[in-house]
Amino acid sequence: MADQQTILINALSLAIETSGSIALFNKKNAQGLFPLSAPGKLAAQTCIQSQFLKVLEQTTKPNTEIVQITQLGVGWLLGALKIDAFLEKAVILLDKVKSSTGIKEKERAFYNRLGNLINLILENSEPIPCLSFSLNQQQIFLALKEWADSGRVGDCQLSTLYKQIQKRFPQITCGMFHDALRELRNKKLVELHPWTGPLYEIPEPHLALMAGHEVAYYASLGSAATSSAAINLESQHFNSNDRTIAYCGAG
Repeated sequence: MADQQTILINALSLAIETSGSIALFNKKNAQGLFPLSAPGKLAAQTCIQSQFLKVLEQTTKPNTEIVQITQLGVGWLLGALKIDAFLEKAVILLDKVKSSTGIKEKERAFYNRLGNLINLILENSEPIPCLSFSLNQQQIFLALKEWADSGRVGDCQLSTLYKQIQKRFPQITCGMFHDALRELRNKKLVELHPWTGPLYEIPEPHLALMAGHEVAYYASLGSAATSSAAINLESQHFNSNDRTIAYCGAG
């Protein structure tokens, strides 16, 4: 069975290929983005909730949505496909080809065209900071932003945060949750705070994690929460209501 990442990549790739609207689910006489299976429905829900897809039409019948990929969806797909890593490796390959003496003329012409294409992409592109963020990191940051904006007093318990994320993405594990938190802390987008009571009183202790020499059990937005990277994480850079599709910020 394909995992969620594979299903999302295939669906969003197809959404880009259509360059317009497409049915959210496969039907007998129509191509859609997702299969009408439990994993397919879960992946479709993930895309809608994460604003990777925008619903254009919806009837009263279930599973009849017509959708379109958003700029945020394009950005996530580029990150998942590791386009930046591909370009970097392609440049290395081209350097090796240029110094090779045994390459045929047709092959050299192909690599010349590839080099021209890469140069065109790089010259007309700007870095997209959000590509370095996983889906888990995005959702954790947005959940903490919602927590802060709601006016709740105090930091958010990791158990509360985890349950909030798990409602949207049941496939997330405790390890994935902790990894995403550590990466967000390294980027100063999230701060982790220690449990100050007796360790045996920690509710759901498996959700606590080590942060330096302390046992962290609370989280809040970090000092970089107003940075450009944070703005991208909030989907403001990739305006999900914009029906145009941007590729690598090309202008």
